[in-house]
Amino acid sequence: MAGLFGTIVHRFSGFFRKPKRTELATLANGLDRTAFVQALGNSEIWLFAGMDCEGLDPENLTEEALNAEIERVTRELSELDYIEPFVYIRDGRRHLPIFTNLESAESFCGEFSRQQNKVYPFKTLEVNGTTLCSLFCLCDVVVLNDSVNGEYQLTSDDVSLFRQTWSLRSAVA
Repeated sequence: MAGLFGTIVHRFSGFFRKPKRTELATLANGLDRTAFVQALGNSEIWLFAGMDCEGLDPENLTEEALNAEIERVTRELSELDYIEPFVYIRDGRRHLPIFTNLESAESFCGEFSRQQNKVYPFKTLEVNGTTLCSLFCLCDVVVLNDSVNGEYQLTSDDVSLFRQTWSLRSAVA
């Protein structure tokens, strides 16, 4: 079992690194909301594909079961025309976690799995920030760098300003 645990820890070792704070995260916590919204729309952001997995029990997890679940999820995602983003429920509200870099996304995976005491086959997606215009309706809360140093929950004013700024630009393009 020590060998399997070592394999899992090696696979998920990135989940436990402390990610670097990015310029976007700094702007998110600053006073200039317009600069933040413009930077968010111009940035590449990371999010997760939705999944139908209830999580795997780490106590009974084998390397074969983990590999099979990863292969199943990858195969299913490759066959889809549209991928729903991962949204989770906390305090009765639907949260959409988004990230400024892959390291922050990996840290969330580790923290979320630890809190749930399950292993999840998260699939990361890198998208243009303007994609958020079409995702706001799927959640109640958008959290930049969720569960990571520099976490920022977008306010309703941020969302309104983002929609104003980027919906108009998308319509003109």
